Amino acid sequence: MVANVINDYIADFSYNPFFLSLGILLVFFFAMLEAGYIFKVVEQTVKGSTNLPKLTGLRSMFIHGIKETTVSLTYYLLPIVVILIGGFYINSTVTNAFWEQNLGIGVLIAGILLIFPMTFLLLPAILNMAHHNGTLRSAYNFKQIKEKLRSVGIKKLLIPYLVTWIILGSFYLCFAPEVRSIPLIGSILSQMIITPYLIILTGRILGLVDS
Repeated sequence: MVANVINDYIADFSYNPFFLSLGILLVFFFAMLEAGYIFKVVEQTVKGSTNLPKLTGLRSMFIHGIKETTVSLTYYLLPIVVILIGGFYINSTVTNAFWEQNLGIGVLIAGILLIFPMTFLLLPAILNMAHHNGTLRSAYNFKQIKEKLRSVGIKKLLIPYLVTWIILGSFYLCFAPEVRSIPLIGSILSQMIITPYLIILTGRILGLVDS
């Protein structure tokens, strides 16, 4: 909740470099803790745990959060670069040539489509990390990842994939603004109850397909 509130109002700190830097650091710190906790959910689930992990070992959780975020950014680097190139061509102020606009749209669509296969590589990579104490090397051991993808199966991986894209996506696009608009309790419901447990749900389901 702290990270979300700061992120929502961080533009208001732009007049003060100190508060802006502090806000960015706090958002980063809490975001890494969140990512680390979700990885902990996956890790303990694949080991057979049926309970939520305790909020202990914050240093280890923070480090795991940095690792999980680094892996995610690495796997999505190509789609991100392609999307940025497409956006550059679409919004280019140098020329509005028809071919450049079409090229930009085509590249943008290609970048978006690249997200799907990269996600199917990322999910077994995270599962492989969960089986190897969260080591970064295991996230890029493509031989093990290939075996993990084969053992789990694409059909099972579709479950956390669809939960992430459909349920979380639908909530953020359609329901989150409505929930937040509820006077007094809307933001609390969204940021402290609904969003955290939806994110935990995705980690839990990902772990269950390989437990």
